Amino acid sequence: MEGDMPGVAMVTGASSGIGTAYAERLAADGWNLLVVARRVARLNELAARLRDTHGVTVRAIEADLGRADDVQRLCDEIDAEPVDMLVNNAGLAHYMPFAELSPDRARELVDLNVLAPVLLSRAAVAGMLARGGGSIINVASLLAFSGAERAPFLPQRAVYSATKSFLVTFSQVLAGEVLAGGVRVQVVCPGVVRSEFHSRQGMDMSAVPRMEPGDVVEASLADLADGVVVSVPGLADTDSLNALEVASREIVSVARTPVLRRPPQAKLCEVGFANIVLTEGVDAYTADVPQIAATEGWSFRPDVKPGEAGSAKPSVNGSDAPHFRPRP
Repeated sequence: MEGDMPGVAMVTGASSGIGTAYAERLAADGWNLLVVARRVARLNELAARLRDTHGVTVRAIEADLGRADDVQRLCDEIDAEPVDMLVNNAGLAHYMPFAELSPDRARELVDLNVLAPVLLSRAAVAGMLARGGGSIINVASLLAFSGAERAPFLPQRAVYSATKSFLVTFSQVLAGEVLAGGVRVQVVCPGVVRSEFHSRQGMDMSAVPRMEPGDVVEASLADLADGVVVSVPGLADTDSLNALEVASREIVSVARTPVLRRPPQAKLCEVGFANIVLTEGVDAYTADVPQIAATEGWSFRPDVKPGEAGSAKPSVNGSDAPHFRPRP
């Protein structure tokens, strides 16, 4: 791959699908590999094939990244054999309504999809910075952006999508932190991919157009070489992704705005133990209790009981509402 001298790469979830495709492509590019998965028989077959075909060193490591001791063992492997590229690909979905998701499965989702990539990245990044280079690729999903989407064909995915959204934010922030140290971080967000991922969930995706794992890897590594942090294979026009980044910056910029503005309006809302009628716009900042009412910039009547509508007008000098401080 252009921009990287082949060294040692670790690929998790390497026994099938996208993980196998990363291992195959990196071996073809001359990388020595640590391939990780639970299905050790498949790993051994993959390792033997890649050694024979490409003449590289490939070591198979059996590990379940939902288990803390296995994650620690991989962190120790990274310390013992400095890893120049880390591909955090292992993951699972447990698609089902959130109310039906058992605590054990919810914990497994977070441990495997979130905690394992964080800990492995932490184990790898210090050495990468010390050596002045390296790459971390986190495999997420387009469902990372699906929080507001209510399309009926999408799976029940509250925790899964949240874990993938985490990987997007984690990768973006980390990329900014380590860029000056020569380390590149990417999150790749494919759509539906031809693999065993969905069939293991009992889902038949044969009628759905699917990406090939090799195409996902090809796009990911090309974007990595170009410095693209959020890689979306198959997205021909990046305007929507650029617009999302612009919108994110605009939303975050509110944190540096001391004045909150509200257009003239009247609405009933419940805050803490009181119902409040909001009657007109006002500029305001800071407050004490109740916090929500204050940040909205409205005075309130603490004597109003729950279930009653108390008429609250904007405070002019603060005397009407002890919990609201008007803009000076």
